[in-house]
Amino acid sequence: MRRQPAPEVKARLLASIGVGRFEMYAPKLASVFDVTVDRARELLGLIERKASWESPIPGLDLSLIHFDGGPACATADCGFIRIGPKGMFPWHKHRGEELNVVLAGHIRCRATNRLFGPGDEVTFLPGTEHDLTVEGDEDGLVASRAFEGIEISGVRATKGS
Repeated sequence: MRRQPAPEVKARLLASIGVGRFEMYAPKLASVFDVTVDRARELLGLIERKASWESPIPGLDLSLIHFDGGPACATADCGFIRIGPKGMFPWHKHRGEELNVVLAGHIRCRATNRLFGPGDEVTFLPGTEHDLTVEGDEDGLVASRAFEGIEISGVRATKGS
């Protein structure tokens, strides 16, 4: 009797070998995170693994995956951010440069009133302050690399904290 893997396991395996739903982003993320394309595929596979996600702020439909980038990103906070439909990432300040690539959903930066969708790349310079709000009924999913961490309500959040 042949058993089919659970849908989550199948999606993660397909992503890790380059046929997942976010495969088109693997080369871009390899560059952003200074890793090989194969490693970028493995990282994309984490998106499909529920156990990879953590919810750092109670009461917000917000979850994160943290991972280590390559040598050029060794001091950066690298990861994926998932914001639920109509949810938000709270107002924060960037201590260093942040680069984001939107993988899914439509996300508005209220500070600039710009709407970003899949494939859009967004850079925030040191000292920039903003929040992110998801518009529509689909999760917002962002790949993010932030140097020097961020401050939320004056509290510094950096890699490993």
